[in-house]
Amino acid sequence: MAYRLRLPPKACIHDVFHVVLLKRYEEDPPGVIVPLPPMLHGRVIPIPAAVVRARLNRGRWQLLVHWEGRPATDFTWEDIDDFKERYLAFQLADELFVGEEESVIDVFVGRQYRRRPRPSRG
Repeated sequence: MAYRLRLPPKACIHDVFHVVLLKRYEEDPPGVIVPLPPMLHGRVIPIPAAVVRARLNRGRWQLLVHWEGRPATDFTWEDIDDFKERYLAFQLADELFVGEEESVIDVFVGRQYRRRPRPSRG
């Protein structure tokens, strides 16, 4: 025998369970319903807590993003175009895009590297 649960319309789990798998809840029901995190294709969409830095990387702007509920080791660099598209309501600070003395320095483009000359064998 199967049982259909009443779930919120955006719940991304199957709403039909076999009765053998269900257990009776024997405590007082919770006072507040905890909302589900935003999901896309069965995966939780991370929520940005803050944008720490911006950089120009090979001609493309990137943002160093601190994600809500994640440790500092999980900061990630995200392309600004993708970030703006996914998080329309997130406001970016203008100060992120100013480098030293009001100029912006690309982290890769513009650097010149020279190979050291080989020592002569003799």
